[in-house]
Amino acid sequence: SSLCFRVSGIATFCWMGEQAVVVFGTTNGEEKIKVFTYRPLGLQFRCRMPLVIKHIQAGGQAEELQLQLGWEVRAVGDQPLRGMTYQLACRALLAYVAPLHTVMVIRKAPLDATSVAAFSAKVGFFMQNAEVVPYLRQFGFKAKDARSWERDVEHPQLRLGLIDGHREHRNRKRDHTWYRIIGKMFSGDESLPQQWQVERRLAHIRSLMHDPVKRELGSAYNLYFFASHFASRGGPPGTSACLGSWLAALSVVINVKAVSPALVASIMRVMEIPFPDHAAERTLPGSKPVGVATLNGNGMSPQGEQEKEEEEEGEEAAPKKKKLKKKKKKIVKKKKSTEETAPPTLDDEPAAEEQPEKEEHQEETKSDQGQTAPKPGDRVEARYHRDDRTYPGILLSIQYDGRYLVSWDEPDENEPLTSVTKVTLLKKAKVPLEDAEKQIYHVGDKIWARFPSDNNFYDADLLELNGNRCKIKWQDPDGSPPTAEMPVHDIKLKLRTKSAC
Repeated sequence: SSLCFRVSGIATFCWMGEQAVVVFGTTNGEEKIKVFTYRPLGLQFRCRMPLVIKHIQAGGQAEELQLQLGWEVRAVGDQPLRGMTYQLACRALLAYVAPLHTVMVIRKAPLDATSVAAFSAKVGFFMQNAEVVPYLRQFGFKAKDARSWERDVEHPQLRLGLIDGHREHRNRKRDHTWYRIIGKMFSGDESLPQQWQVERRLAHIRSLMHDPVKRELGSAYNLYFFASHFASRGGPPGTSACLGSWLAALSVVINVKAVSPALVASIMRVMEIPFPDHAAERTLPGSKPVGVATLNGNGMSPQGEQEKEEEEEGEEAAPKKKKLKKKKKKIVKKKKSTEETAPPTLDDEPAAEEQPEKEEHQEETKSDQGQTAPKPGDRVEARYHRDDRTYPGILLSIQYDGRYLVSWDEPDENEPLTSVTKVTLLKKAKVPLEDAEKQIYHVGDKIWARFPSDNNFYDADLLELNGNRCKIKWQDPDGSPPTAEMPVHDIKLKLRTKSAC
């Protein structure tokens, strides 16, 4: 079926099947019309109106459509967003793209399987030769046996190498870095590519992919990977780029069938590639299809994230006074009646109808801690959306929409500052901080600093701060002067000094 409508008075479009027409305003004032055909869109927006693009996922649909940072959403279909609140605009966008086909599967990170042995057992890395051919056939790959491929036969094409950030996770008193990898598999027909996301440690990829590929290729290894060296141990700055480049080269090796079917099957197990007969119908254990939630860059749907937050808030409110309990019941009833008719919000920001609950949170904070609500400069604790865990940091500002901008003590390299809906006060600041929208540093911080000769970032200590400039000391000068002066914008926070905590 088709539906014709007019967009912003510009032109008439016909919606054939599952498509979503979105009108964007560019940074130079022009209007661009983009047609999305599947989810996720591959976008993240600023948490206020207008809806301005602040992040575009590498390899995502938004990148394919050549969207750019700073563009704002002006209309979805024939519905302009001008005059809407942030919550209403998010609901309109989510409801509009909801019918689109979902083409990405997000695998649950095996955070309990940090060792190579535990991880390989979990994903079934080791396969019998008799299992290889039928396993590959499910994906469209045709092999004669575990060592040789069918000739003159078209196979699916793999695309790896899109690294969408990383995170640190503590297991058995040790921190491990998990890299978020996005993969695509293209079939020979005109169907949409199969997309999925996994999280892997560098040790997993080195032992179960890099080392076996290097052994099997022998001297030919340098022919395929001459410009893509594998990442160094220890995860120094630039590891994500090195890993992405190596995985992209590995994709070529697999696509030209330079390695055996047995090795390709093992690599596909490591990467947990979804079966092509649509992820929603046949997802492997520990995975889930992802819908509109990836607009926000997280793996939890807006409703699921909101419900989880409500459960946590309900547990916190349980021992409160009867007055607060009665107030909570009234709000829950009102919230349920609202959710029956309203589509989910774009993220976990409370909707306009939930303002009384926000006031209750502030009242509870005062009751629990016996002091005023957190202010800029205070030490706080907040939940990080990527792994749903709480971490300490410094409150930089309270934004006009009621959210809190937090600078993490040990930040993700790609997200040092995060806007959150709720914080817990840990310690009042000795000296109040004026509202800030950028990172703050302290003498003694562990940092990454840009080395001028190669433009890469390396470990360093912050020695001095003087306005917009700083003095740093390299942890491994490697023949260069041990200290250097540079602009503050050439450093990144790695770990905040304890004296500032």
